[in-house]
Amino acid sequence: MGTAKFKFNNGNMVMLCPNCDKIVKTAKDFTDQDWQALEGKGDVKSIYCSDCKDVVIDLDEIIKSDNNMSQLKNITPMLAENPEFKEHLIRILSEKMLNNINDITDGE
Repeated sequence: MGTAKFKFNNGNMVMLCPNCDKIVKTAKDFTDQDWQALEGKGDVKSIYCSDCKDVVIDLDEIIKSDNNMSQLKNITPMLAENPEFKEHLIRILSEKMLNNINDITDGE
């Protein structure tokens, strides 16, 4: 998950789903951490809307698994229907590859 995405909506601060920009939290529900992140004094993880959450969790689980390439084939139609997840998938795969490279080079 990435950093939370905030914006003004009709004069009110809201938190958006990082994939589809649906409102997932309004200012009246913000925590102290949310307000600090808005002021640049911290970081808050993204919150996904109910539509995106299941797909993101599926992608994360597939990427963490040992058999991820065959499982990725199963979600290709889903990715075609939800192109906003392509960026999420690329980011997670890139992070996993970098972690693997760091693990290898740290062992030398």
